[in-house]
Amino acid sequence: MSRRLRLEEERAKAVKEEEIFEDPLKIQLKRIFSPLVWKETSYGIRIQDLKEDQHEEVVNMFKDHFLENDVLCKNTELLNDEESLACYLRRIRFQIRDSSSIIAVDLNYVHDDEDLQDESEAKLKIVGVLILKVMRKNEFNRVFSQVQLIEGEAMKKCVAFRSHINRRVDIHEKCNCDVYLRYYELCVLPQYRHQSLGYLLMMCGVRVARSYNIPVVAGLFPTLSMQTVAKRLGMETIYEVSYCAWRDREGELIFDDPGAGNYTCAVMAGPVPPPPSLGIVPSDSQMKLTRPKTRAEKQMLRAKAKN
Repeated sequence: MSRRLRLEEERAKAVKEEEIFEDPLKIQLKRIFSPLVWKETSYGIRIQDLKEDQHEEVVNMFKDHFLENDVLCKNTELLNDEESLACYLRRIRFQIRDSSSIIAVDLNYVHDDEDLQDESEAKLKIVGVLILKVMRKNEFNRVFSQVQLIEGEAMKKCVAFRSHINRRVDIHEKCNCDVYLRYYELCVLPQYRHQSLGYLLMMCGVRVARSYNIPVVAGLFPTLSMQTVAKRLGMETIYEVSYCAWRDREGELIFDDPGAGNYTCAVMAGPVPPPPSLGIVPSDSQMKLTRPKTRAEKQMLRAKAKN
């Protein structure tokens, strides 16, 4: 091999090693700022923390896929009221500032952005989100935490309904706790609904509460399906309002189409169960007791019984 060819091979090898090598500091930063994964299914759905760079995607997701189906927003026609819509989206942005919210991403989604040079930099597709908020008793009682700017007629109707229910029950007093984790809002993309993704997110919400040492989870559940899932997670109805009995200030019926099976809007709460035990490995003596007896051992026992 000529000297020139050997030098060319050495240069090519050095360039390849530089491409493969990654700065240890960069690797460490990725680990620090990477989202915490709560669950990953066999069919490619991962539940993880909501990060700050995903906030706008979540806000747009609520705007495009939540407002037209939510019982309160649909019946008040919030989507057609620009002032109410802007107010609602501001409130969503405010709620997701808390770092406790979680999202569902589809790992099977293939990104079509040609500008991405590294496949690991591909943006995962968000297919579901559960907004969670830590509610502490000392913060709940402060005046400024309860005063929020409400704009738009439709938004005022939604807030009046929610405020009426929230004023009727004190979760901290009812559940005898100083803090609880509130299920604020749940949204799943239309093509991913009816696949138990809502249950998966709400179940992981319980895990989030357990990781924060929060003893209670609670929420306002406007549909029968969400109330059924909440019951599966151990929550019970504390207070509920019938849609057909609710009227606005002028005495007009608001919820003329709450949806099939949706009769009430319920406040539900329940304790956070302890983590599942890993189980105790049986000792050798216990294993011998549970081992099936051989034919010789059975014959010996019969002989002792006869004597």
